[in-house]
Amino acid sequence: MDKIDIVIAADDNYAQHCCVLITSILLNNSNYFNFHILDGGISKKNKILIEELKQIKSFSINYYEMNKYNYSFLPLNRSWISISTYYRLFLTDILSDTIQKVLYLDCDIVVDGNILELWNEDINEFYAAVIEDESSINHAKRLGLKYYFNAGVLLLNLKKLRESDFQNSWIEYFKINENIITMQDQDILNGVFNNNVKNLPLKWNANTKIFDKKDNPHNHYYSSKDVSDAKKNRVIIHYTGHAKPWNFYKYHKERLVYFYYLLKSPYKKRIFYYLKEYLAYLISNIFYINNSDNNKHTVITIFGIKFKFKTRNKIPQTIAAVERE
Repeated sequence: MDKIDIVIAADDNYAQHCCVLITSILLNNSNYFNFHILDGGISKKNKILIEELKQIKSFSINYYEMNKYNYSFLPLNRSWISISTYYRLFLTDILSDTIQKVLYLDCDIVVDGNILELWNEDINEFYAAVIEDESSINHAKRLGLKYYFNAGVLLLNLKKLRESDFQNSWIEYFKINENIITMQDQDILNGVFNNNVKNLPLKWNANTKIFDKKDNPHNHYYSSKDVSDAKKNRVIIHYTGHAKPWNFYKYHKERLVYFYYLLKSPYKKRIFYYLKEYLAYLISNIFYINNSDNNKHTVITIFGIKFKFKTRNKIPQTIAAVERE
């Protein structure tokens, strides 16, 4: 049986989502997994909870301390993005040379099916196997590329990347193109790989837009048939943008899939927190709470439970309802 190497980047804020992702992988796949966690400061308590997943099935897990690297020269162009987005750029330096291929997955993902077919993709001649981004046309044009992929799901050929001196290549690319980089490491990876990638179907990275009726087909090259096929056969659901399952102010058709795996994880008790958040969301919509002072909060007590609201530009939202992308 193939052993599959999975890389995930997470900090303590995203430890729960990392655990839910691993839960979904273990429940849907019979292979043995080596998990490599790019650790931005995950607490011992959260690591113990992740270890509890071995009750589902055996796997190995290694944590790599990421705070030792210098990120000071790398920009964060969007307020909801953390520095952990850059961790994957250091993979060829972090992982052992004996590991020649890895599947990288973002934390805002659930794997709702078998990924062996993806793992077995032949990428010997490519830097990576990738899936087109939901706004690929605009981003490709901005960077002067013919194609632009989403970096949330990457089947990486580490052997080829090491041979191409990837570590120095991405730093050099960033220095030359810093003024046009707006999508952080995703731009850098697209620029360095320079279309030397294998394009895969959307089912391996089903982005938020394919479930959105407002999706603009002029923003990407994939067709309406590609979208239809992906929605019917999606294996990896990627909650791109603001429409995270835990953000009740942004709708996602596949939100409940995340909560299904949350309930199967060691974080299952967190469902009560989300139920409270959802109730607060419903209340705020019913009463349409509005404060003229953007810094004020409104507190409503129902059956002894306090619900705290923060409003901004007349759009009500609960505290902590919106997390980073």
